[in-house]
Amino acid sequence: TNLLTLRVTADSPEDAFRTLRLMLENYDTVSEHVFQNVVLKELDSPKMPAAPSNPVNRGGLMKRAFVLGAAAMAVLVLGLSVLADTVQTSAAVQRKLDLKLFGTVHHEEKNKTLRTRMKQVNKGLLITMPVASFHFTEEVYKLATKLSYALRGGERKVVLVTSVLENEGKSTVAANLALALAGEGKKVLLIDADLHNPSVCELLKAAQYKLLRHRPRRELADVIQGREEYEPEYLERERLYTLLSMKSSSGAAELIASDGMAELLRRARKEMDCVIVDSPPVALFSDVEALADLADLSLLVVRQDCASAR
Repeated sequence: TNLLTLRVTADSPEDAFRTLRLMLENYDTVSEHVFQNVVLKELDSPKMPAAPSNPVNRGGLMKRAFVLGAAAMAVLVLGLSVLADTVQTSAAVQRKLDLKLFGTVHHEEKNKTLRTRMKQVNKGLLITMPVASFHFTEEVYKLATKLSYALRGGERKVVLVTSVLENEGKSTVAANLALALAGEGKKVLLIDADLHNPSVCELLKAAQYKLLRHRPRRELADVIQGREEYEPEYLERERLYTLLSMKSSSGAAELIASDGMAELLRRARKEMDCVIVDSPPVALFSDVEALADLADLSLLVVRQDCASAR
């Protein structure tokens, strides 16, 4: 005696059931060709299939699709990052820009708690603020030391700080360099020459400097045009001199290229040990060309993976 299981595979459960039923009903005819005169006794009657014998594993397919999609996206992002024409590493500065790397300042979070992040309590980051980490402060002081060495001899005093695009950190670098140099005992003047979008005053106000909780006593544009006397505002606590702006000025390029700006820097050279000038972005305004002619040293701030290397 042999126990046999007879199965039929079809496109639909109805076809499978009818085919199997048909074979059993026509056993006499089928036995001559299939079962070879074996007596067939039916133990279990055919039933309509309730589920496919080879079900599709949708959960497994979804998991595999997710993994493959994530891997493809990661490869795409990595490829775009590698092929992007931006400065992504310190070594790429010399390779892509043909410039000497003066220093590297790593990213520092201005608002380190969830509450301060949601409220955006700190609008800027200065080395004198409690939220500035030791690592960030040391990197700024190291940059200031190298700048002092580059300005040695007393002949070079005016340092232009600029960037290609906005929001690359040039104003933050300029303000922190001025504070670091002033902390070393140097007589430092910080000038916000970005008359299109001045921001240094807001940076200093974020650090709660008493003298800058209101508008500066003198706007830089008024000093250049001769409507105000050249008298830098002094921050006693930080021993830092400032010439700042709170509002944008029409005809900013003409003001920067005027004799008034050249005269202002000439007087600053005589009175100061170092003059830090924050300028507009190079790619957006032509003011920087005039400022570069007046400066002794230009510092280009390059934010990682931001502006095109060209």
